[in-house]
Amino acid sequence: MSDMGDDGTMTVLIVDDEEIIRELARHVLERAGATVLDEAENGVVALERYRRHDPPKRPKVVLLDNRMPGPSGLEVAAEMLGEHPTQIVVLFSAHLDQRIRAEARGLGVSACVSKNDVTKLPGILDDLVAAS
Repeated sequence: MSDMGDDGTMTVLIVDDEEIIRELARHVLERAGATVLDEAENGVVALERYRRHDPPKRPKVVLLDNRMPGPSGLEVAAEMLGEHPTQIVVLFSAHLDQRIRAEARGLGVSACVSKNDVTKLPGILDDLVAAS
């Protein structure tokens, strides 16, 4: 993973209503050298945890499920990107049809990744950060 944080690691906020998916994503990302700053189980908690980090300490990447209780991942992405348009947001979902992908692109979401591709996350995030 690219050098992103003060200590040379990429920082990530993982948002998913399924604990097992958060654990899996954390495991894959940490094995690749990323630092998971925080996790959230829904959109409301995600926005709260995202906003509590001062700008220089905000996660470089937000990994965001779309289908969750409360606001959807797309709704959360819209708020985050409305506040911080350069934030790297990756929609990480098992349900990615063309409509969702198009809406995500329109909001400024950096990428849509299927949960089936969890092992590809480190490379995808690295590429996104390098391009930002």
